Amino acid sequence: MPALPLGYLPETSEPAPPTVPAEPVPAAAPEPPHRAVRPARPYKPAKPAKPARPAPRAKPRKHPPAKSKSRPVPARSYDMAALCEAARGMVSPSIVALCH
Repeated sequence: MPALPLGYLPETSEPAPPTVPAEPVPAAAPEPPHRAVRPARPYKPAKPAKPARPAPRAKPRKHPPAKSKSRPVPARSYDMAALCEAARGMVSPSIVALCH
């Protein structure tokens, strides 16, 4: 099949030389119907680009409230009365004053 032009050829004042087909075409073969060619659409200028909007601020992540750790049970207070009594006269009075 010979290559066809993609658009209309300009009009010339000289007649075109006759072309010799490369292969003989049977006379009974009908030509396919040609599609109607629409004229090209006029140039439409591109729309100006919109300025980019800044990205919204990141929202703080929602964390579940921290579980409070159970506090250790306070140790039993020891009876220091006997120790404080024994410390008198042996240890500095300022240390003995800390006994309650």
